Amino acid sequence: MKVIDKVNVRDSEENYMRDWLKVSRTLEDNGMTWSAGMELTEESNFTEEEWCQYVTLSMIKLNKDVYQDTVKATEELRDLLNDVVENYYRLPLDVKNKVLDDVGFSDFDKKIILGSKREEMFSYFCRFDLVLDEKTGTHKCIEFNSDTPTGLLETGMAHSVINDYYEEPVFNSVESSLVKVWDRIRETYQVGEDTIYFSSLDDNIEDKMTVEYNRLHSEHKGKSKFVALEDISVTKEGLYDTEGNLIKYWFRLYPLEYWEDEIIVEQNNEGKDEEVHLGEILSKLVIEGKLEIINPVSAFLVQNKNFYRLIYSQLKDNQLRLSRESLKTIETRLLATYKTKEEVEHVKDYVEKPVYGREGNCVTIYKDNKIFFEDVVHEDTEYYGSQDMIYQEYIELPKVKVETWDGEYEGSLLTGSYLIGGEPCGLYLRVGHMVTGNLSLFCTYTLED
Repeated sequence: MKVIDKVNVRDSEENYMRDWLKVSRTLEDNGMTWSAGMELTEESNFTEEEWCQYVTLSMIKLNKDVYQDTVKATEELRDLLNDVVENYYRLPLDVKNKVLDDVGFSDFDKKIILGSKREEMFSYFCRFDLVLDEKTGTHKCIEFNSDTPTGLLETGMAHSVINDYYEEPVFNSVESSLVKVWDRIRETYQVGEDTIYFSSLDDNIEDKMTVEYNRLHSEHKGKSKFVALEDISVTKEGLYDTEGNLIKYWFRLYPLEYWEDEIIVEQNNEGKDEEVHLGEILSKLVIEGKLEIINPVSAFLVQNKNFYRLIYSQLKDNQLRLSRESLKTIETRLLATYKTKEEVEHVKDYVEKPVYGREGNCVTIYKDNKIFFEDVVHEDTEYYGSQDMIYQEYIELPKVKVETWDGEYEGSLLTGSYLIGGEPCGLYLRVGHMVTGNLSLFCTYTLED
């Protein structure tokens, strides 16, 4: 893969920073304020913050065949997951329970997965993280980000802004896909002119603006409203906004697994305070139809990395009775993934990672069955390190060199491919360490002539 730089920091640091600031201000004017940010750095063992660049002006030039394979991989993975989810819900109840136990879902998870109504597709907003196998020119999928994918503003607005800067065509179609999918959601949920609520943590600017980006492109003719998660009142009767209005239709950028261990205090029938699990209330409201969650709960089912492992295991027993096409996709697009270290050791090069892992937390890479890289000190290490682990075949990410405000940087390229409303609509490229984390750089792309 080629990388082009309109402004080369090695030739002129002043010109690079001038143009980087110009692009950064345009992104900020359009709601993306994290072109750079204060981050805990690896060099300080994640104890001190410093300014770190996120958006780079380097553009990756993709071979057209490589690009087309990302689209093909996204479509094949979509069809696979639709087949998997559809066939899972057809299983007898006792078998469905057994599958969820094997994956490691809690009682709360099981209630909400089994009790919520089925949607027409497994996820309305999904990103597949793909790695290019340079030997074959094809992409393998590392994981499914089907419930709470981020990188939406980068894939949509930032791609357009930087490609305009280069006077290159825009290849991503995120914004038009968002408009279409929200039309579909309104029809499916029969929203009418009711209020749709959009939520994230108020102090997480990236999540908040991603939610607002969705809200803007929902083009809802009724009322739409952002309400911070911290400001939502929760009772056994429902969720309420700051004005006491009942929340019926709710898009949240917040992992469902976080709810399980959160506690609120309510008065019981005797007027005494009692502790209640937030997750218990949430699952009850969803099952009773008092709360409609957008994305559907099946997106949460699929995002668990242990579920990825279950899908890979269908090559052995096909318990889910998947189609021949789905089995072929598993073989060509997924990586060998197992529940225990003993099962994966024959692969020799493999990765250990948490089932709900994010941003490279607590990931260990083994080469020849020996530790090659280990994330031992990181943000939220205790939370991620306490989770169940999966063991997945390791495939090295392609190397590319990009320009940054500190000079040339050689890093590993991870390709995120967005699926919105069931249609591939754009690539989200990041360049970083062997394990992609929150210090990775965002790059846009073009295609070779």
